[in-house]
Amino acid sequence: MLPMPDLIQSHLSQSEESLIDAIRRQPQLRSNYVALADYLEKTGSIEESRTVYRGNLPRSIQERHGLNPYRHGSSLDMASCHRLDWYGQEKYWLAPPLNDDPHRNSAFLEKQIKTGTEYLDVMQNCTLIYDGRNRLYIDQDGVMNSDHSTMNAFLLGPRATQTDKATHLPGLSILLAARNSHNFYHWHYDCLPALGLVQSAGIPLTEIDHILIDDRDRGFQVQTLTAAGIRPEQIRFIDVEDSHLTCDQMLMARIRNQQGMAQSRRHLDWARRTFLPSLDSRTTGEQQRFPSRLAIKRDVRGFTDPETAYGILEDKGYTCVQLENHSYLDQVAMFANATHIVSPHGAGLSLLAFARHGTAVHEFHGDHVQPCFWSISSALGLRYHNYNCSGITDKEVTSSNKNLAERLVASIKVSQELLRSIPE
Repeated sequence: MLPMPDLIQSHLSQSEESLIDAIRRQPQLRSNYVALADYLEKTGSIEESRTVYRGNLPRSIQERHGLNPYRHGSSLDMASCHRLDWYGQEKYWLAPPLNDDPHRNSAFLEKQIKTGTEYLDVMQNCTLIYDGRNRLYIDQDGVMNSDHSTMNAFLLGPRATQTDKATHLPGLSILLAARNSHNFYHWHYDCLPALGLVQSAGIPLTEIDHILIDDRDRGFQVQTLTAAGIRPEQIRFIDVEDSHLTCDQMLMARIRNQQGMAQSRRHLDWARRTFLPSLDSRTTGEQQRFPSRLAIKRDVRGFTDPETAYGILEDKGYTCVQLENHSYLDQVAMFANATHIVSPHGAGLSLLAFARHGTAVHEFHGDHVQPCFWSISSALGLRYHNYNCSGITDKEVTSSNKNLAERLVASIKVSQELLRSIPE
């Protein structure tokens, strides 16, 4: 019989192995990573658990379970790849929020943004395996491209051998799907900027044969692509559960955003150049007018008492708007026309990219805190105000992916006094 410590360790190893097996079978499910992260935390592997909560398996776990036997290489070292364009790192100063808040979350105390290196590569005879969370790019020799495959891409390796399931795409393709590409914010700042890189490399968007987006269709995805000049026949929906594609040529864009804390101003400039001119070209009879004071409504993670909150804002001259009830270009026009914008933290504020210099922005945070809209406001010279309604001041708590599901839906408790204090 094994000594007691060895028995405990044996039991723990078996439990960990079963959790790893679940990830092997369905590497796209966040719940599998949360279960493993909870287990690791309980057994004292704190650093590993933090990485797994973010949806990544650290090297230590990969080695412990023999998970990553695949060959990999950088685009610059692969004969099948060619770098078309790249941008080096940049630094931008952040303008601090204008309002005083002794309980401000420390995420808003940063001084600078430092962008990452961004680049566009093209791979010949590329195989793409994608499951809605992880993506694997491999060449015809079975070498994984480490620059563009996600950290857990090795989990998809066995699927690459199932050649009978592959669909071939002739011509030029690009993947605009990612783990959160069905989210309005992540679509705008983690996916669409790839098209800006394509254009900066001298490739007209009209020459892309297949623009791949996931089949969890959100109307805004097609609307934004159409407004950018993409033809319907270029758009191809792919199965987020299990896509196995072979492509003559695959464009691969490396975008570093990190919730706005590594965002290049090139992304904002591209969005403004691409979508704002569309407003001038619309002819719908008499030009539609939009209110100058917007109060954005949300069904999820909105104000705890929306009737009272929006009643106060309406008394202050704001028009309450549910953005998803309007077309994409109408939403762009609303933000381009606004002089004052009030909103709980949410993806709709992605449209701040189209606001005019000097627009006043009032953003309210609850348990879920990300500084992405502060960075946009700072870059464009918006008058940004930030209100911490949760009382949590430590960004390590609010940015952690632990308990993320609960924090993503928690409503924001804002006092009537705070709403009434918003400057006119």
